[in-house]
Amino acid sequence: MKGQFLHPTRDFLPEGRAPVGYRGDMNTALLIDGLLRECASLVAAITRAADHRPSLAELPSRVFAEVDDALRREGLRASLLADLFGLKLRTYHDHVRRARRLRAERPLPLIAELYRCMRDEGPVERWELDGRFADAHPKVFAAALDELVDSGLAYRTGRGPSARFGAVVDGEAPSRVEAAARLVWVTLYHRTTADRAALAPMLGDDELLDGALARLEAAGHIEAIDGGWRCVDYAIPFGDRAGWPAAVYDHLRAVMGTLSAKLATGGAAQATDHTGGSTYTFEVGPDHPLDGEVLALLSETRRRMEALRAAVLDHNRRRPPGPRRRVIFYFGQRID
Repeated sequence: MKGQFLHPTRDFLPEGRAPVGYRGDMNTALLIDGLLRECASLVAAITRAADHRPSLAELPSRVFAEVDDALRREGLRASLLADLFGLKLRTYHDHVRRARRLRAERPLPLIAELYRCMRDEGPVERWELDGRFADAHPKVFAAALDELVDSGLAYRTGRGPSARFGAVVDGEAPSRVEAAARLVWVTLYHRTTADRAALAPMLGDDELLDGALARLEAAGHIEAIDGGWRCVDYAIPFGDRAGWPAAVYDHLRAVMGTLSAKLATGGAAQATDHTGGSTYTFEVGPDHPLDGEVLALLSETRRRMEALRAAVLDHNRRRPPGPRRRVIFYFGQRID
């Protein structure tokens, strides 16, 4: 039952069915609005947590390209997609070409260029930065410097044109190659195999991709095959500083994939389900008798999953491979 979510013949055509944006008792328009808000909040949190400010240039076009690709994989034709996006067919094709070009280019924002300059060349005086980035708008340039200092990514000594700016570099911070290697690793794991054309858009940097692949291959995590690479094993260690972007991506992919799989089967929960999810909220406090038990859910589930995964891996190593299926289990906890 592929494509029930936003399926044209069931959700959009007037045959006595639910009106546009609805499927059964679920208002898909409101659901999509909610998902977009949550995804926007996550993008904002990642941007603030990053050790540099990633480019958000042309973000709407990049989102458009991803949604368009996903709907095409569901079998929707260009003419219908143009209508869903509220565009004329010719305008739709122009949007697709522009979005895919921008997705491949990934321009570097000014704030990232400033940080890279300070990091690679050491402390730099303000007048030198003024000359190097003379094309930048003065207000944008000043705001970028203030943000780097206020966020703790850079420091400033002195005032005026002779003020010196330098990057705050953690000696134990992971390199870009290490972080990129984790992202390539998790991508190869979920794809099983991939060629360079499939991996290149993820990093947008050929030299960085080469370094990531070389590191993974040297560690025995991947191996070269005809036309690409194959994942041999995958496990990001708990607390791995270079692995947090890959871990976030892996967790989000698990959540989104489960929701998509559930929607494809109709969405109704059954007692015998092997695909699904549940969310529980507990209101407790320091004086609550079950406060400790509730707070320990995350660590206890981690310990149980680590032990179970170790047992499964040990069995798989000792027994010849037979028909297998990949079971993806996710969990998470936060305190508001």
